[in-house]
Order: sequence, then C-alpha cells, then structure tokens
Amino acid sequence: MTRNTRRVRTAAALVLLLAASATAVLAAHARWTVLTVHGLGDGTVLTAADFGRVQVSTGDPALLDEAVVLLDGMPVRPARVDGRISFRGLELSEGRHRLLVRVPSRVPLLPGGLAERRFTVDSGPPAAEGWKGSSSSPRWSTTRR
Repeated sequence: MTRNTRRVRTAAALVLLLAASATAVLAAHARWTVLTVHGLGDGTVLTAADFGRVQVSTGDPALLDEAVVLLDGMPVRPARVDGRISFRGLELSEGRHRLLVRVPSRVPLLPGGLAERRFTVDSGPPAAEGWKGSSSSPRWSTTRR
C-alpha cells in the first residue's frame, strides 16, 4: 500500500466518522427540541375550559424549564405537570388568541424548538341558524321568526 493510498483511506475514514457524528448530533437535537402541542391545532375553536387541558411536551423535558411562553404577545408562566407545560388554571377571554412556545437549543449554532398556534375561544352555545320548522301540536310554537 502506498503512502498516498493510506492518506486517502485515513481521510475517507475521518470524513465518514465526522459525518456519522454530525448525523447523530442533528438527530438528537431534533428529538430534544421538537415541541408537540397536545389538544390544540392551529385555527381551533375551543372553550376556555378546553384550553386548560392543552399541554406542550418535548423530547427533553428539562428544556421546558427554559421555555419562553407567550400568549397574545405577553409572557405567561404555565404550570409543569408530568414533564409537560400545562395551561390549567389560566383564564382566557372570548375571541382570537396566539400561543407561542420557544425552547433553546442545546447545540450551539442550531435553532431551538418553536411551536405557534392561533386559536379562538368561544364558550357560548352553538347557534341554531337556518333551522325552520313548525309543529302540529297546539301547545308548541316552533316557527322561527
């Protein structure tokens, strides 16, 4: 084996080792920082009580200690329950809202995790629009005006 052949093989082995290491770091980073929002899709309409059941989790629950949580642009301090962020006990008004949760990266130069949801709180009864009917009973008047 020539000296150049050994150098090429050593360089190739080093490149493969670096590529495998980088792949492992990126995979771990993705697993740690991906945020999952349970119980709240983007554009969802829910009641104020339903919002109390919303939770956020990540692959590394310790990252949630450093999470920045904004509700309508204002910082909030949600509770921690079983390694997740919980919004139980947080009072919301009727109308549109925006939730933003951000966690830092453990790997320098890589972005942290981010989850954003826009939703509407509507705790009123559903509208019965479009319903028309009448009853043959003299005791019931069900015609809509």
